Amino acid sequence: ESNLSTVSKIGGVVGDAQNSTIVGPSDTLTVSGLTINRNHSTGSGFASIGGITGSASGTPISQVRVELTVQSNESSGSIQKVGGIAGETNSPITNSTSKSEITLPNDSNQNIGGIVGTSTSTIESSTSVSNISLGPKDLIDTSGKNVQSTNVGGIAGSLTSGGVSQSNTAVGKIYIVASSTTLYVGGAIGSAESTTAMTSAAVNINVTASGEVSNVGGLVGNSSGAIRDTTSSGNINISAPISNNVGGLVGNASGSKVQNSFTETSTVSVNSASS
Repeated sequence: ESNLSTVSKIGGVVGDAQNSTIVGPSDTLTVSGLTINRNHSTGSGFASIGGITGSASGTPISQVRVELTVQSNESSGSIQKVGGIAGETNSPITNSTSKSEITLPNDSNQNIGGIVGTSTSTIESSTSVSNISLGPKDLIDTSGKNVQSTNVGGIAGSLTSGGVSQSNTAVGKIYIVASSTTLYVGGAIGSAESTTAMTSAAVNINVTASGEVSNVGGLVGNSSGAIRDTTSSGNINISAPISNNVGGLVGNASGSKVQNSFTETSTVSVNSASS
């Protein structure tokens, strides 16, 4: 619990890891029962929260297993860069597993992922089992508020370089409520830029969103990078007066190259009737 203006770089093992190495033993390093609460804070928000480290710079992470709960009991303020293993990283994550429950009713959530919030490196041979719930439980009290979530994914919220490769898997649920446009929500990656590549991944994520919604995909919400040898399954259910760019595999593809990839999505349901 904190009353600081902003609380940043919170990790189950290391808050801020620089030029180091985090490697689990042969049977993996396990961090379990870790809960991070934001409760009764008068500050503006949290930034960089992860089950292993809040921020990793020059610090590869491998052979770790995390069970993480992140929750906020307030609706105001901003929460950014939350991941089951790392909030933000510029280093590889390999052979690791994250089981995360992320519940944030805050009015601004950015870069939220089952394994990492935002990454400029690679995620390899790793598994995410995540349930992510963002925004208020319903739209009753959102009138006049700017409730928004940006870059949300079952593996990574955003990838600006690097990629996801070598049999990564993601299963779970993503639930979002917004009263302003929600951007870039994917079963695996919220937003992937042009220098990224996603290969050999299987994703089974159910995505549910209501409010004003754009760029929602079973695999990637917004992609400018390469996608190869991937599958996406699960259900996408959108109930929104305004909804744009919703796809079983990719919500919005701009300059993206998709090869040998399939969607096995059971349902893509969009109800645009105003409530």
